Amino acid sequence: MYTIYNLFLNFAFVISFPYLLLRAILDKAGVWERMGRLPKEKAKFLSTKNIIWLHAASVGEVKALSTIIPSLKKINPEYSLVVSVVTTSGKKEAERILSAGSTRKEVEFVFHAPIDLKRFVKRALASLNPCALIIVETELWPNLIKEAKQRRSWVALINGRISGESLSQYLLLKSLFSETLSYVDLFCMQSEEDAERIKRLGAEKDKIKVLGNLKFDRMITQISEIDKNVLKKRLSIPQDLKVMVGGSIRNGEDEILVRVFKRLKKDGDDLLFVFAPRHLDRIKKIEKMLSHQELDFVRRSELDKETPLKNQRIILLDTMGELAGIYALADVAFVGGSLVPIGGHNLLEPAIYGVPVIFGPYVDHFKTAADLLIQCEGGIKIKNEEELYTKTLDLLKDEDKRKRMGKSAQEAIKKQSGASQKTAHLILSQLKQKSSR
Repeated sequence: MYTIYNLFLNFAFVISFPYLLLRAILDKAGVWERMGRLPKEKAKFLSTKNIIWLHAASVGEVKALSTIIPSLKKINPEYSLVVSVVTTSGKKEAERILSAGSTRKEVEFVFHAPIDLKRFVKRALASLNPCALIIVETELWPNLIKEAKQRRSWVALINGRISGESLSQYLLLKSLFSETLSYVDLFCMQSEEDAERIKRLGAEKDKIKVLGNLKFDRMITQISEIDKNVLKKRLSIPQDLKVMVGGSIRNGEDEILVRVFKRLKKDGDDLLFVFAPRHLDRIKKIEKMLSHQELDFVRRSELDKETPLKNQRIILLDTMGELAGIYALADVAFVGGSLVPIGGHNLLEPAIYGVPVIFGPYVDHFKTAADLLIQCEGGIKIKNEEELYTKTLDLLKDEDKRKRMGKSAQEAIKKQSGASQKTAHLILSQLKQKSSR
């Protein structure tokens, strides 16, 4: 099966080579790094280090990594950590939260992961020569995992999760992924359900541990990082306004949220809506929609002391990395990617600030978080636009209910924390066993 997989990848690479070559010449999107060519000076510097290579797909996985990296460095600082990502936005986020602002630099290097072709993977592995490859969530790249193992690297999957949809897709290529999983030494899964799914895919039972979700620990850290009053002043939001945040809104949800906001506004003029699209390349399209609906709005990037919020009742969030903090200002939050079949986004980000969370039926990627919020009565699952309107209106009118739900959500998350410490200790203990053999 590996042969067929590599034939397909090589064919795809040949077809896309002219485009990739042009991007490489223009030095766009880290194309050289994606071909396994790491900067020579950096590779030379790292050649003398004892390296753990951590791999994350994008922003969400990078945030999960940010919880375990301090634990790894605190327990055993002799390891040098490097982080690879797939997306450009993931690299920016990794450089922002993993490398910057630390009194002691915990990550040596952030780079684009090599395309999963054998020659590119081998090239990157030869430059880094890691003692361990640690993959976050579901980044099951067959060649990367197999080649790392053949170089005698210890391989682990952490914060592992597999949605029902993803499992169905993986099972279509079960022989490939079953072999891939045989090269993995440790599976740290988020839940029992995730553990069962990875076992169905071929993981050995004695390699599987259920340690919880690293993102719960990330949430706890965020609380101390945000000063609500300072943030509210920065956005010039009047104290007498209630705030509804629509976070990570996807295509197909835009119009729904705008219609709901217009209806809510008719019920009371004391509501401000923070509209945060998942992808910033859709900002102009959303601006046109808001203008067509005759709604007065302002971009977040335009809000400062010289240009304060005036009569606008919509802030369009057009900046990276701010949504998690802005959730702290919400009286009610809706988390997107859940009214369309995307699989949902992080429901915990608003919940940790004591904000009641509303979400749609499509939360397969965050099922554990959704179940937790429903069980503790800190979140509400809605089916459609009408329910989004009625449930939001009910919460906006009932301050006691908002506070009760928010407190329940926050306490439930705190009880789930601790996965980063457990994961770090398990990784380092197994690495120590490997080195002593």
